Amino acid sequence: MPETLPHPAQIASRRAAPDVVGAVRRLRALAVAAWTRPYLAAELRIAECHLGRVYAGRISFPQLAVRVRTLYDHLVVLEAPYTPAARITRGRALANGWLGPDAWTPSTIDDPQGRPLTATVRARIEDLQWMVDTGEGLAGACRRLQLEAGTLYRSLER
Repeated sequence: MPETLPHPAQIASRRAAPDVVGAVRRLRALAVAAWTRPYLAAELRIAECHLGRVYAGRISFPQLAVRVRTLYDHLVVLEAPYTPAARITRGRALANGWLGPDAWTPSTIDDPQGRPLTATVRARIEDLQWMVDTGEGLAGACRRLQLEAGTLYRSLER
């Protein structure tokens, strides 16, 4: 059964709070990954209209942020069911400019000043992961990526 959320006026400085930022980014990332609003609302035990407010960053409370984090950690490694509703959800999320799970790292997703990974950095990380999986050493990886070791470390830290 959906829970009643507090009135926005009861939530002090909710826009800058990391739990709100993280909850919004996680829910939007799940939408990009095609997890539908009805499914997410049911899993979070809130009404769909309240989930829309969370997507917009207009409402949150600490207990919801914890539930969003837990649900995100569970769903981010799974593939959403392939349904017409899932395709529509993903299309709308992308049309809104929302970012998927691959744009965030554990250190940036909750940080209000955190920046998403660029497509270039994500591609570099994928290339590096492939090289590590195939047994390539750091020197070889740097040669293939045409980077100095320090540049590679700085790119991965972001």
